[in-house]
Amino acid sequence: MTVSLKKQKILYIITKSNWGGAQKHVFDLASEAKEQFEVIVALGGNGPLKQKLDEIGVTNFEIKNFQRDISIIKEIGAFFEIIKIIKNTKPEIMHLHSSKALGIGSLAGKIMGVKKIIATVHGWAFKEKRKWLETQIIYLFSLITALLVNKIILVSNDDLHKTPKLISKDKKIVIRNGIGNIELLEKEYARKTLLPHHFENCVWIGTVAELHKNKGLEYGIRAIAEIKKTNKDELQKFIWLIIGSGDDKEKLQKIIETENLENNIFLIGQKSEASKYLKAFDIFMLPSIKEGFPYTILEAGFAGLPVIATDVGDAKEIIKDMETGILIKPGESKEIAYAIRHLIQNPEIIRKLGGAIEEKVKKEFSIKNMVEKIFALYTN
Repeated sequence: MTVSLKKQKILYIITKSNWGGAQKHVFDLASEAKEQFEVIVALGGNGPLKQKLDEIGVTNFEIKNFQRDISIIKEIGAFFEIIKIIKNTKPEIMHLHSSKALGIGSLAGKIMGVKKIIATVHGWAFKEKRKWLETQIIYLFSLITALLVNKIILVSNDDLHKTPKLISKDKKIVIRNGIGNIELLEKEYARKTLLPHHFENCVWIGTVAELHKNKGLEYGIRAIAEIKKTNKDELQKFIWLIIGSGDDKEKLQKIIETENLENNIFLIGQKSEASKYLKAFDIFMLPSIKEGFPYTILEAGFAGLPVIATDVGDAKEIIKDMETGILIKPGESKEIAYAIRHLIQNPEIIRKLGGAIEEKVKKEFSIKNMVEKIFALYTN
């Protein structure tokens, strides 16, 4: 007689259901875990992550009170929603993603007696540019909530080094993001889909990012304004497309219009499976002021695109300056302008850097390696 062993139940919790790096991470874990575990996801909103989970048959619950901004009433509401989900689903393992899910979820899980609580930090919130007092409060709460979990996964060495010192070394582990195969659209088709009024004979620079201050997109716009100021003719040599949505859309569009850059910078909006459009671009740019270990750089590298990125988080683990891309200081528009100029004036360097980063990503950053390390934490 065959004995059927009951699968362990995992509850993933994440604050937002948009399609950023953390959401992709949760989706990858859930889709890989569902063969070995019983998987449930709790998330804020009903965005693309929820839709993708529905498509692969993963049970999910909306936490209606989850939102990015801080609201005591909403936080209390989210806490009791999580308590109810734990009570109804009875998970053996909770895996928390994003700062708010970590804070509220770890407390709820501890109170409800969940056996194993794991947290993945996709960039510590106290690393963001904030007022001093606000930063100290977030640091304190990060420390308290981190002490409630059994294991903390850091996606970058930068986050490891900035983890509160009071948290024991045994509790921390670095597991970098990994990616699987990406189905890439053919270059011309991708370009015509993104911009029907097709631009020819110029370099296409692309970005896939949430329109949020942490992504530093304003500095990219200011860089192109700087190029216009010093040599207006250079604007005819390239365009910049930004795929993504977010709270800063109106602000960014206003800056673009103020600088008269409507024919150079295009906010494309949200695209389902944005990574499949990467072949439309010649160069990928990510001018973030805060990152953990950015998925989008891995995806760009998989597509063979040289990357202009800020030296934040663990970007330097993927990009070696002038070997697989160009690293710049965060918040430095003039450095971004220089990097853009350097690449568009040297197409042979674009090809060289693109080939080097593609080889590196496919060799060193597989999803298989990431998943094996994380699943080992579930079972050990």
